[in-house]
Amino acid sequence: MNKKVIYLFAVLVLPVLAKADSYPTELGTFVVQNSDCSTLFESGNLKNALSHCITEAKNGSVTASEILSKIYAVKGALLDYSKALKWAKIASEKGSVNSQAMLGLMYLRGEGTEKDVKKAQHYIQLAIDNGHKGALQLRKLMKRAGLWQKST
Repeated sequence: MNKKVIYLFAVLVLPVLAKADSYPTELGTFVVQNSDCSTLFESGNLKNALSHCITEAKNGSVTASEILSKIYAVKGALLDYSKALKWAKIASEKGSVNSQAMLGLMYLRGEGTEKDVKKAQHYIQLAIDNGHKGALQLRKLMKRAGLWQKST
């Protein structure tokens, strides 16, 4: 298994697996509530979603932080991996499983940061521990490619 296969999996498969209408929490599963941020994002209106998401994220919305990381990771005028990394970290710290997996991919590919397989592995394992099935598949591919390092 080579790095190109892992990259293709990360680019094509994980985004599909990461789409979810709910997120696991310590108290069970909660459904993402509609907000201006998520509604605009879902409609593809990224420029307008951006301002709403920033406001909602600053007010503590995990979903808005996660959406911001996705907006900044999309190719186009708003592409900014360092901002995507920033918002993914915020969402990850608040328990966003999708953002944990996304951080793993960003560290693995060096998007918005230096490539760091150890940090990639940390976030991918965190996502796995929190039930992200796509991250589990990525770990399997990384192991086959010899990129997964044993914990010390």
